[in-house]
Amino acid sequence: MAPTPDEVSVEDGLQAVLQKMAEETDGAIAIVSGRSIEFIDRLLPGHHLTVAGLHGAEIRSHGSTEIFAGDASSAFNKAREKTRHSAKMIADLVFEDKGRAFAVHYRQTPHQEHLVRRLMSDASQIAGPEFELQAGKFVIELKPSASNKGTAIETLMSTEPFKGKRPIAAGDDHTDEAMFSTVNRLHGVSIRIGSPTEDFKTNAMLVAESPQLFRKWIRKLVE
Repeated sequence: MAPTPDEVSVEDGLQAVLQKMAEETDGAIAIVSGRSIEFIDRLLPGHHLTVAGLHGAEIRSHGSTEIFAGDASSAFNKAREKTRHSAKMIADLVFEDKGRAFAVHYRQTPHQEHLVRRLMSDASQIAGPEFELQAGKFVIELKPSASNKGTAIETLMSTEPFKGKRPIAAGDDHTDEAMFSTVNRLHGVSIRIGSPTEDFKTNAMLVAESPQLFRKWIRKLVE
C-alpha cells in the first residue's frame, strides 16, 4: 500500500507471472480495479491482460475497450472541481482524478476521515444519482453508480475467454467485497488478501494472510 496513488508499484516479476497465467488459461486472467485502464497500463507497460477499470465502468478485452458509463456531466464536473479545490486546502489529503470518477485519499491524515466523508457527501449531492460514493482503505471515491467490481465480474464471465469457467477472485480492499459476493454466487472461489478485523468482516470464502503469501502462491501455480 503506497502513501499516494502515484507511488504504487508492481513487484519485480509479478507482471511476468500474470502473463504466464494468462497463457496457461487461454487468456482468462483479468485485472479488476478501481483505477482507470490508463493507470493499469502505466503500471504494467506492454501487458496483454483483460482489464476492468473504474470498478467495471470501462472494460478492455481482446484489445478493444467498452465504456459502461458515459461522459462526465456538467454536474459531475462541478463536483469534481469543487472537491479538488477543497482537498488542496487541507494538508496531506490527496485528490485523485480518474476521469469518470474521482477520489480523496486520507492515508497520511486518518484523523480527517470525518471531514473527507462530509466533503465527498457534498460532492455526491452535486453530481446526482448517476454517481455514488465508494469507500476503500483510507479513501472515498465518487464513481458511476451502475458499476462495481461485482458487475465487472458478471460482464467478464458472460464473454470469452471467461465464459463457462469457474471464477477465482482475490483482493485486499473494501471495494472487492462486491466482487467476492458475485464470485460466490457463481460458485467460484473468493480470496481476501489480508486478515479481516473485528470492525470489518469479509464476504470472501478464503483468506490469504498477506500480499506476500498470495504472490508466493500464484508463482507456484506457474512453476
